[in-house]
Amino acid sequence: MTPEHYARVKEIFLAVESVPTERQQDQLESLCGDDAALRHDVLKLLKHHDSEAATQEGQTPFQQQASQTIINDSSVLARLRPDKPTVSSWLKSRLQADTRGIVFALVCITSLLLAWLVDRRVREYSIDSERAALRSNVKSAASEVKLWATQLETQAKQWGRDPKLLALAQQYLAMRPTPDKDQLLDSDLAQQTRERADELFGAGVPYMLWTPQGLTLASGPSDQSDVGTHLPPEAMVELARAANGAVQLQFPTHPKQSSDSVSPEAPKQMWVSFPIHSTGSAPVAVMRVRDTAWLQHFQAFFEKQNVGTLADTFCIDRDAHVLMRTRHAALWPDLGIVDATDRPDSEDGFVRVVDPGGPLADGYRPDRSRRMLPLTEAAARVTVGEDGTNIVGYRDIRGERVVGAWRWLPELELGIVSEVSFDSAYAFPRRMRYGLAAVLLLPLGLTGLAWFGDSFLRPKHLPTNAGGQQVGAYELLEKIGEGGMGYVYRARHSLLKRASAVKILRPDRLTMVDVGRFDREVKLAAQLTSPHTIRILDYGRTDDGLIYFAMEYLDGLTLSTVIMRSGSLSASRTLHFLIQLCKSIEEAHTAGLIHRDIKPENIIITRRGNEADWLILFDFGLAKSVAPNSKEFRTRETIWAGTPMFMSPERVRTPAAVDPRMDVYAIGAVGYFMLTGRPPFTTANPEMIFEQVLGVMPLPPSQAGATSSIPALDAIVMRCLAKSPDDRPDNAAQLRTRLEELAAKQPWTADEANAWWRANSQPKPQPKPQAAT
Repeated sequence: MTPEHYARVKEIFLAVESVPTERQQDQLESLCGDDAALRHDVLKLLKHHDSEAATQEGQTPFQQQASQTIINDSSVLARLRPDKPTVSSWLKSRLQADTRGIVFALVCITSLLLAWLVDRRVREYSIDSERAALRSNVKSAASEVKLWATQLETQAKQWGRDPKLLALAQQYLAMRPTPDKDQLLDSDLAQQTRERADELFGAGVPYMLWTPQGLTLASGPSDQSDVGTHLPPEAMVELARAANGAVQLQFPTHPKQSSDSVSPEAPKQMWVSFPIHSTGSAPVAVMRVRDTAWLQHFQAFFEKQNVGTLADTFCIDRDAHVLMRTRHAALWPDLGIVDATDRPDSEDGFVRVVDPGGPLADGYRPDRSRRMLPLTEAAARVTVGEDGTNIVGYRDIRGERVVGAWRWLPELELGIVSEVSFDSAYAFPRRMRYGLAAVLLLPLGLTGLAWFGDSFLRPKHLPTNAGGQQVGAYELLEKIGEGGMGYVYRARHSLLKRASAVKILRPDRLTMVDVGRFDREVKLAAQLTSPHTIRILDYGRTDDGLIYFAMEYLDGLTLSTVIMRSGSLSASRTLHFLIQLCKSIEEAHTAGLIHRDIKPENIIITRRGNEADWLILFDFGLAKSVAPNSKEFRTRETIWAGTPMFMSPERVRTPAAVDPRMDVYAIGAVGYFMLTGRPPFTTANPEMIFEQVLGVMPLPPSQAGATSSIPALDAIVMRCLAKSPDDRPDNAAQLRTRLEELAAKQPWTADEANAWWRANSQPKPQPKPQAAT
């Protein structure tokens, strides 16, 4: 075949192949004319070609016997008729021709399915977490109240067995004939009773002394109008119980607007009634005591319960009246919740927990009296003795949608309710849903980006199990860790045989931002020479695209692992570690650098030579320069990066902020973690972490589980955690000076450190399960 003939065959073949099948015969005859050899060669090409790959191998769209064309071209041309396509062959050809579209469709369908599954799982997790948190709030409050009531009951029993009080009661009963009011008031017994009451209960504490039949023998210290009178019938039930030997607690009650009620202007009252008797004998009298300190203590339980959370936990009585101030009580007058049916001090309690029917803060007002409004779901259920939760949502006393849990305490005739705003409880899944919806609008673009990244950015040979693979001058031995940015391997320098750790950037993180952060981490850490900062040994890129750096290999434990193995640390050991951490950060601050990601996972505790408990800080991937015009290592930040539990409030508000006092805050948070075994803020709802960091002060370590904290160290840690940077130490150097002064009085010795490492250098074995018998 000459070059000219080949070129002509190719030209005709391309022309015929490009037209629809039903027109190919006419096109071939038109182009070949009488040149049988030309037709013959074109048909040979067509025999082995099908642009849509819709026919079986060896067939063409023209016929089922194309092999005969080399014998008799004229007979072939006579039989060239396009086969009528079937539905199955047409569908098959379309699928093969539109492969990319099918891939995009599959990506869309898969994205929808995954988004639905993720959304469902996030919602289920949020619901379970919120339910557990609310139940925990209620359980904790109930336990506190019951413990306090038990302690008060025990104290009342001791008062009831007081010999002097018993003797006074017996002298009253021995008076014959039955004394009248004047005799009771004028007798020496009244003064002696008042003096003994002051000794037992405290000066000025109101009291009443009754016979088992209800005659008032004495009262004080000021109001004695009821002396010599009998109790009304409705009060005899409580008296009878106490006369039978039972201590009675009466919590604040709502004064009903009736003739037998106390004055609406009277303050809230909390009483304890107890029998007076000797051990093993029947009660001879009953005493009732009221102390305002009890009510304050009762209120403090619930105020403490609401600290550090977004929940509003409060207590109600059988008639659904709130018995103390709640988180939102200050808003009640403005919302119209307080009306004529409530006491003037209703903002401090005694408001009936009813559903107004709509959000009062938005201007909604019910069209009937609050007396006629139904109870909220929590109040309605708990006042009939039910325990439960509602995580779907209902309206609270303000008409706002909330989720809640409740528990009834039958022995105290009280209900505990804990509620959280619905929007706060489910902010995270709602934002997640919006994010998923945004992602689903761009499946085509995301798929294209994924193909681009897979084709151009992914290295061909990413080490997995390592085992002798070479990266630069280092032989990888085993993978020892991985994170969001990369993989870390234990390695050995090929020539020096020096143990090293090699960190390789993940192939799916080869974006400009991540490569810049990786590069910044290496270069910033390489500038620092503190013995408490990780040493960088090498940095490079392999021929097949792996970006890596080598650092010293630290045979130790992260601070998180140290806490996990032995629990919270002593004050002396905490000081020992904090001083070393300050030395590392102090050098960075002097060099004009802010770490911005100090956390237990970025701190290694190891041995340096013969010295145990040596602290080394690493991961400078989020570090920035404090120079206002510095462009070196600078990246644009539009989202949060770091660990929110150890992030300062100003960092949450302004992710790109640069201030040495942000690191001081993180050092304080790490100190809190060491003393208590947990971060300053923990919650089941991730979105609430940011709200707590911005607006809630954690409890001091000594009140949050610290086993050996001291007041001076508590004060330092809490000063570091101050919301305003102006209230914190100016930098790590200033903080270190204060810590060293305190450490001189609380030394951590080498013997203590060595003893800890001998006991905890290996993970504690887990108990083996016992075989069933």
